[in-house]
Order: sequence, then C-alpha cells, then structure tokens
Amino acid sequence: MCTFCRSLASPEMEYEPDDEPRGEKDTSEQGLSPEDQRRCERLLLNVFCHELSEGFQEPVPPSIPNYYKIIKKPMDLTLVKQKLQLKHVQHYQSPIEFVSDVRLVFSNCAKYNEMSRIIQVYDEEKQSNVQADSEVAQAGKAVSLYFEERLLELYPDESFPEAPEEPEAPVGEGEEADLTEDSEDEFVQPKRKRLKTDEKMLHIK
Repeated sequence: MCTFCRSLASPEMEYEPDDEPRGEKDTSEQGLSPEDQRRCERLLLNVFCHELSEGFQEPVPPSIPNYYKIIKKPMDLTLVKQKLQLKHVQHYQSPIEFVSDVRLVFSNCAKYNEMSRIIQVYDEEKQSNVQADSEVAQAGKAVSLYFEERLLELYPDESFPEAPEEPEAPVGEGEEADLTEDSEDEFVQPKRKRLKTDEKMLHIK
C-alpha cells in the first residue's frame, strides 16, 4: 500500500522491512514512533512529488563552484530519505530532527545563492549565471513553503522552531586562497575595483 493511501493513526497493515529478520524486534533500537514515521514519510513523499524539487533530491555536484566551501553542512532529500530508515546509523529520533534536515536543504540553497549573487553582481562576465542561480533560489523558496504547509497539516498542534544557525569557523588564509583561486575577481570587494579605476585615471594625461 502506498504512503499516500495509508492511515497515519492506524495503518491497515503492519510490515517488517525486508532487511530485518522476522521475529522479536530489537527494543534497544530507538527512533520515531510508528505514527511519526508515517507522517514524516508522507511529508517527504509530498516534497519529492513537487515539480520543483528535482534539484534538491540528490547531493549538489562537486562541479558547482565553491559550494562545499560555502556550505559546511550539506543536505539533500535522498539523504533525508535514508535517515528515515531504521537501519541508518543516523536514524531520526524525533520529528524535530527530520524537519530540521528538510529545512536545511532549502536554507543551504538560499545561503549559497545569496552568496553567489553577491559575488557575481560585480563580475560582468558571469551575469548570465545570476539569473540561473535566482531560479534555483526561487525553486527552493517554493518547495520550502510547500513543505511548511504540509507540515502544518500533518502536525497542526505542534510547533517546530527554526534551529539556530551554527557559528561558522573563521576562514584561514589557506582556505581563503582556495576560495578565490578560480577567479581573481570572483570575491573582490567593490571598493578594490574602484581603486584600480582611480589609479588608471591618475595616469591619464
């Protein structure tokens, strides 16, 4: 029976995962309650079915410039799906953990695209990429809003406060050099560019 058709409170049938031996269950394993498990599965399925969610279903490719230097805690919907499985070493212990990870997918998207917009707005050669990043950011906002609506429907009496952002570690000199090695002007400050222009003007006679 599909996740959409199952009753959240009392499913029509109980089943055991294929990879677990039949018989007495290991009570030492803790995780989501059966009802919370079904709710989270349905929430995730709703998100997967959203027409704009495709870009968030798999890990961001390493080819995306500086993504893993800007985003220190990557997350994607497939990893969320894996962590819903009891056998996963980081299996969710509460709905709060699940909600936090789904939100992280979209907050990472917003953070990276905002940083990219700031970087590229001063780089005339990459103006074509600004619009593309903006489309990804808009998709993230749309799917995030959809998730929050479904979350409210399935958990009408519970609140899930936003997790506080972890303080970022200071960037070392070596990391800062790596961040800018692909393009000398990629992270240049606007004041520095204006200074170069002023210097050229001083030498004009």
